Amino acid sequence: MASLRSCSTSLLFAPLLAATALAGCGDEADPAELSGEPELILHENQPMIVDVIAEFDAPVDALELAEDADPGVRVEVLAVEDDGRRYHFRARGLAPDSAHSLSLRWPDGETSLDFETGAALPGFIPSFTVEQAAGAEIDPAFRIFDYSVGPDWSPNGLTVVDTEGVTRWYFGSDPIIPGPTAVWAGIELLSDGTLLTARDGAVIILDELGEVQRRHDSYSYGLSAFHHEATLLDNGNILTLSNSFETVDYSTMGWGELLVAADLLVEIDPAGDIVWTWDAFDHIDPLRVTEIPGAGLPYVDTTTGDTGYDWTHGNGMMQIEGDLILLSMRHQDWIVAIDHQSGEIVWRLGPEGDFELLAGTWFYHQHSPQLQADGSLLLYDNAVGNPELGVDQLSSRAVRYALDLEAMTATQVWDDRDSVDTFVSTIAGDADRMPTGRIMVTDSAMHEEPGVFEPAINWSRIRELDEDAGGEALWTLRTEPGSFVYRATTTDMLPGEGQGALE
Repeated sequence: MASLRSCSTSLLFAPLLAATALAGCGDEADPAELSGEPELILHENQPMIVDVIAEFDAPVDALELAEDADPGVRVEVLAVEDDGRRYHFRARGLAPDSAHSLSLRWPDGETSLDFETGAALPGFIPSFTVEQAAGAEIDPAFRIFDYSVGPDWSPNGLTVVDTEGVTRWYFGSDPIIPGPTAVWAGIELLSDGTLLTARDGAVIILDELGEVQRRHDSYSYGLSAFHHEATLLDNGNILTLSNSFETVDYSTMGWGELLVAADLLVEIDPAGDIVWTWDAFDHIDPLRVTEIPGAGLPYVDTTTGDTGYDWTHGNGMMQIEGDLILLSMRHQDWIVAIDHQSGEIVWRLGPEGDFELLAGTWFYHQHSPQLQADGSLLLYDNAVGNPELGVDQLSSRAVRYALDLEAMTATQVWDDRDSVDTFVSTIAGDADRMPTGRIMVTDSAMHEEPGVFEPAINWSRIRELDEDAGGEALWTLRTEPGSFVYRATTTDMLPGEGQGALE
């Protein structure tokens, strides 16, 4: 039955009707006719989706709804009611502010629904320029990413494109406060079709229509803004990042006393209660530093309004087997594994950590760790902050390490430096495994000059790589100058898809 609700332009579900609504119906059934005109439902906050409700005076033995002019539009049945006489369709991937025609066909008739979709939401981009390697078979998955316009990071939103670069879903709105917290960070498409993200200092779950299903604001807990990451744990709770603050004496470094911002992991249950926290001050020496005061982001202590020194700069998390939490700490050049039950650090991966590096080179100021099925670790290495290299020697990359947790050794088994010219993406970045086994890499902050970050000039690049073929870029999307993508990942379905009657 899953194939009946396949991701295609139209949906034929005669086998479903034969097995259910039409059970017992013979060849002598009267022709089915529409009971009035089909109802078309537009959605004010999501112009790229429409619903169609069609009612018949008798069950039908086959039914099809299609947007014939655009094969990228996807149609799904949300409900079949009244013994197969009433059907609720949803069409996704429609261009906003455009004329469309949906064709409804059944054995005894056909009709069309002509309409115009609503105005595009702020920040909408109809399509992006993509390049494909000659003869390459591209992973058919959708690409989902955040998109912001610098230097104010607004307008911005969440975008889903197909392999041709056509936008098939978008949701955007003006931020509460323009700036880095306006970015839709740490996007995660959940199994129920909703999207989890961190934005405007809150963690938010949105449905496909842009309606907020769950929201937790940091200020309601008296905490510094939630940022960078929001991930759904196995227990149904949300884990996100905030900051704690302490004054630290750095006189030995010539800095004097500084207000310091440390990573604070915060776990929130569905009722909105904080049920677990983890504070870097309790586990790491604040005198271990890799950045000077003034570097990083201006995290604000809500109790005083003062800005803290960005000491650890957590930027990515994931839960792995054994109820461990992997935390990427950019300004420690570490990936740390935290025991979720005890809060103790189990191991630290990176320079001066717990692993001996047997081959390759370490990462610096990294982002977005992702544990692979074989136990190796894939991440984005920005490469900035390496004390042994000058700016002109740096090169950002996606890199993967094999980990031996008994011998405590790490071995670099792959990176993508042979696939692209040397470049430096100073901040952000992402590397994700795709459904076909390929790797999706996001170079967030590209610039003609290595190590330079200027939001009004930087641009982003998303690449599909074949790890087994030397890391060749098979598909590339490049954004316009003055734009920013924090992360990109892939999905086989559009937001909301897969929750209909044929699931």
